[in-house]
Amino acid sequence: MIVVLMIFHIIVTIFMVSIILLQKGEDFGAESVSLRGAGGGESVFTKLTVIVGAIFMGDCLLMATLVRLESKVNKIKNIDEEKAKKPALKENLEKK
Repeated sequence: MIVVLMIFHIIVTIFMVSIILLQKGEDFGAESVSLRGAGGGESVFTKLTVIVGAIFMGDCLLMATLVRLESKVNKIKNIDEEKAKKPALKENLEKK
């Protein structure tokens, strides 16, 4: 599951960098506000950047949560394995 998310994360990252590099640089001086109005002119690239950025952040949070849960599960498994090995070690020592 995490491998699939990592591949998806890499694809989203490359797509986001591409979108950002394709955007036209703009001067946000006083004249640009008067020409565009109070709301400003959002291009398709700006909207795509916001959408892909939200997907990127959500993917980051999901991967972090899954890695954290996986590490907790591994710790619990290690503790259970250690408990299972201890009685066997005591029996071996008692036999000798």
